[in-house]
Amino acid sequence: MAHTSASSDRRSAAPAIEVAPPGETLDLTMGDGAVIRARCYPRPGADPHYEAMDLFERRLAEWAMRRPDHFADPAELARQYAETRAHSNWVAGAHELMARAVLRPSSGEGWQLACPRELEASIYLQAMTLHLWPPVDAYGGPVKLIAADPEARGAPAPAFANRALAEELGYVYEAISGTGHLLQIQKPEECRVAMLRFLDEIGVG
Repeated sequence: MAHTSASSDRRSAAPAIEVAPPGETLDLTMGDGAVIRARCYPRPGADPHYEAMDLFERRLAEWAMRRPDHFADPAELARQYAETRAHSNWVAGAHELMARAVLRPSSGEGWQLACPRELEASIYLQAMTLHLWPPVDAYGGPVKLIAADPEARGAPAPAFANRALAEELGYVYEAISGTGHLLQIQKPEECRVAMLRFLDEIGVG
């Protein structure tokens, strides 16, 4: 059962969001009346994974605009993280740390999101305007792609996009078994080992 608290009636109503089609502009109105403008750019090429990634980011934007933005205390948000399938397998203590990291005391009672949900939504939308498929030699040095597991149950779109990036552009690549989008929080030790192993292989460790 989802946790509820007395803070629920103090949460500001989530504004509606309509994600603009590629090439059009989306205006997100902040609580103080300021407007954030995000342009959804056309598909840059014919990569088969672009559509899935675009949908992934748009769904994140819709989620961000509808998420609660006021909590009785960080423990309330930590419980919500722990009850969510995508976040339930974080390492012990991570739910509480994440809740404290993304909240700040409200000017009234309770706690509120440190990053307004409208701004968070605009960040997700703008992600697809960036050139996220650079060639390996663009970095000017050794690089390894440590990624989510595309074979995991319910694997998110970035897991497949990262594998495709490695296969198409020749990245040194390692998927961390059983992880999703937040692999460093799900299996931090395995991620650390993967990084250190690469550094040893290139003579930096």
